[in-house]
Amino acid sequence: MDATFFEEHLNRDLYKPKKPLFVKKKPIRVLVTDAGGKIAYNIIYQLCRGNVFGRDQEIVIHLINSRGSNPHKSVFLELEQCGFSSYTDFVVSSNPEIAYYNVDVVIAIATYEEIPGRSISDSMVYQMIKARQVAVYVQQYANKDAKIIFAGPSTKAITILLGAFHKFAPKISHSNITAASMLDIVVSKSLLAKKLKTTTDKIKNVVIWASTFPDICNATVTMYPPGDRGNWKMKKVPIAEAIQDDMWLFKTFPMDIYGRLMSPDLLKYGKAVTQSVVLHLQYLFQGSDKFDEMPSMSVISPPGKLYGVPQNVGFSFPVRTAQGKWTIVEDVKYGMATHLNILRSVFNLTHSVMANSIMKVVSYMLDYEAVKQQVVDLHHRHFIEEVIETRNWINRYFVTPNPAEGVIKLRDRTRESKKSIAWDDEANAGRKKLAASKSAIRFSLETADKEVQVMTERRSRRGSAFSTKSDEMLCLIGSMKTKSLVKM
Repeated sequence: MDATFFEEHLNRDLYKPKKPLFVKKKPIRVLVTDAGGKIAYNIIYQLCRGNVFGRDQEIVIHLINSRGSNPHKSVFLELEQCGFSSYTDFVVSSNPEIAYYNVDVVIAIATYEEIPGRSISDSMVYQMIKARQVAVYVQQYANKDAKIIFAGPSTKAITILLGAFHKFAPKISHSNITAASMLDIVVSKSLLAKKLKTTTDKIKNVVIWASTFPDICNATVTMYPPGDRGNWKMKKVPIAEAIQDDMWLFKTFPMDIYGRLMSPDLLKYGKAVTQSVVLHLQYLFQGSDKFDEMPSMSVISPPGKLYGVPQNVGFSFPVRTAQGKWTIVEDVKYGMATHLNILRSVFNLTHSVMANSIMKVVSYMLDYEAVKQQVVDLHHRHFIEEVIETRNWINRYFVTPNPAEGVIKLRDRTRESKKSIAWDDEANAGRKKLAASKSAIRFSLETADKEVQVMTERRSRRGSAFSTKSDEMLCLIGSMKTKSLVKM
């Protein structure tokens, strides 16, 4: 008798799943510096919401704070109440060994909110000191393959910090250090969309060279062609053909971008900066092929003088990204205006007086013994001399678009500022003691005059009814006044 279906031996291998139904991913540890600011708060919100790594990827947010600061605690409490499913834990500490421990991604935000009332150059020097500290902590405590992303409202500033960080952290691979230059692309797309009366998602492949110059030679917009509207089919049209206004494209458009990026409202609200950082992280970790676009990132230039850029310089290039790695796109065509701006930016970042002074400050930070202990003596003679020279050239580079004008006058100003500072410590100490003694004597004279005036008014009011103790007090005040006059 034949065996029935239920009596036959079942092959268990047929019912084993070839792939596991659910694989739990390893959580990604993300460190955000300056977490008390608005830009960092918006970035942390986007990370916890899952807009960067995906909602199925667990993350652990690390926040480093100074001792006794409350903004980090408020960020932690507010995001914890939102109940996002992406993040698993928060690590808030003032100890770098705890905050940087085994971190996979470091988002270093270079903002100037902490130094109100100071110039851009002072803020740049301060940010370079912070970049030095970040380099020391990342090399000691973070993961070996940690990704470091610099972000901020000024692409020029973070590009300079990128070049300085490369020298501060020689153990970190160049492929793991980037800076977000997508802010210029976000602003460029908004201006182009306003001009074309369309949306920003239809504009692709706007390239940012160096730090702030937009290149639209390869940019396209999905729209109905200007001369072929009868077919009613949307096509990718070059930006130059869609706008057909060279004066606006090569003069008004770049100056509008420069004006918007230098606006103080960009730092006040920080939404555009947050959007640029989120786009940078999405392109880096999710890949550029997913978005069908060629993004731009500030990276360390490779050897071989690609596009005329020397080696080991922070520069913004068009790149292709995949799984956290980037490669520079070669053979990108551009016009004469873009070529001239690339040459000017290379000169400003490598051979100008500003670049030399910045590199002197960087070399001083590397050579100074106190830097090894994460301490920089801001009152040291050589450091202050280089900072004075760097301040003038950074102001010149950031404020004016043509930094080659008035070089002789600026050098004379730096010489006068150096001469006006007395470097003799003993003389300074003597002058300080003399000034303190004079101020004390003047204070005693003023108090003595006031006391004498009060006592005389009381005597005039009371007449003969005056105590002996008050008379003795008046005599003492008068004698003190005469002694101070003798000393003067």
